[in-house]
Amino acid sequence: DISQNPLFFINADNSMNIGVADKESGKIYLFNENGNLEENFPLYGNTLFSIGNLNAEGEHFLVTGTGNNIYSYLLK
Repeated sequence: DISQNPLFFINADNSMNIGVADKESGKIYLFNENGNLEENFPLYGNTLFSIGNLNAEGEHFLVTGTGNNIYSYLLK
């Protein structure tokens, strides 16, 4: 059950992703601009999430949470 507005992410190559969190199942989903689920999704989490560069390596991470936990997933 998706109860929050979807998130929109514009990537460095100008492609777009759409993210949604399903609180009931405890999973987050990231779709590409064609509506296909990105590889390795869904992931565990049930809050709105953010995608960004968290280190000097230029790698992008997705940060989300559930309960008292915070999760940081490396995106490939």
